[in-house]
Amino acid sequence: MLVHQRLQRSLGGFGDAPVVGEGGRLEGMITFAELSEHALDTSHDHELKALDLSRRHPPALDAADDLEQAVRLFASAGDPHIPVVENHDDMRLVGVLHEHETMLAYHRAMLEARREELGEV
Repeated sequence: MLVHQRLQRSLGGFGDAPVVGEGGRLEGMITFAELSEHALDTSHDHELKALDLSRRHPPALDAADDLEQAVRLFASAGDPHIPVVENHDDMRLVGVLHEHETMLAYHRAMLEARREELGEV
């Protein structure tokens, strides 16, 4: 339990944390899984850098991607958070998409489409 609490505090309760380099470029993601490898051994904490703890080249969405693309990437990646970059050429981080919020938006879009089909709008 203490290990879990330490990990959650390390990630700010967010669960995942993007690692951003020069110019705001996405360099990796620190996830609960990556951080848990170092949770018990604190003797090297002072030597570790964020990039050392991160998964390099995580799946990411372009800012121009639509909701359907986001849903597909969540399904294939299996991650609860997906970084959003301006584009895959410069990889400048512009945000992080949460799976729960994405699925809520998808559900609302499906309900709206159904209402339109039924002529309720």
